[in-house]
Amino acid sequence: MSQMDYTRTYTRAELLRVMERYAAGYQALGIKPGDHVCIHIKNCVESFVAMFGIIFAGATVILAKTSLTHREYQSHSITKAT
Repeated sequence: MSQMDYTRTYTRAELLRVMERYAAGYQALGIKPGDHVCIHIKNCVESFVAMFGIIFAGATVILAKTSLTHREYQSHSITKAT
């Protein structure tokens, strides 16, 4: 067992396969090596997989502060991008 949540247990091999699928999906959406991707995630296995999918796609993960409201998040992201 490598990672688990309250509904399912995942092996390392399963996690790796899912992360690779996420990475392929992110690449299909145009994320490429060197990109910076800001994510606002909760504490769960799916968030872990999503984060490493971004890394596998070659991009850098930037974690947004979870206490930010949607409006604060948008304002912060726009400010940092310009």
